[in-house]
Amino acid sequence: MRSRFKLLEAALRDHLQTRSEAGLPTLVEKSGSIAKGKLALGLEDRHLSRLDGYFGPNYIRKIIEVEKKGERKLAGVHVLREETAIFEGRLDSLLKPTGKC
Repeated sequence: MRSRFKLLEAALRDHLQTRSEAGLPTLVEKSGSIAKGKLALGLEDRHLSRLDGYFGPNYIRKIIEVEKKGERKLAGVHVLREETAIFEGRLDSLLKPTGKC
């Protein structure tokens, strides 16, 4: 049986959509910023498992309050794991050319 879910416009206050130094998309907390995205309603556990698999081990699903048409709702949002961002930042800094020989 196919389930039905809806995708709605939503906003995450005080967060910014950005990329890690390795180019992976993520969200970071930033006061006054708004990250816009989609809120999926009616997802089942099997859908969430597939999303977790899609994002892979570098991401974690966090429960964060989002805003939809002025109404606040709790939602799962995939963000880059802190230890992944730190490791990749260090790795990227080693690979960036410094201009020195």
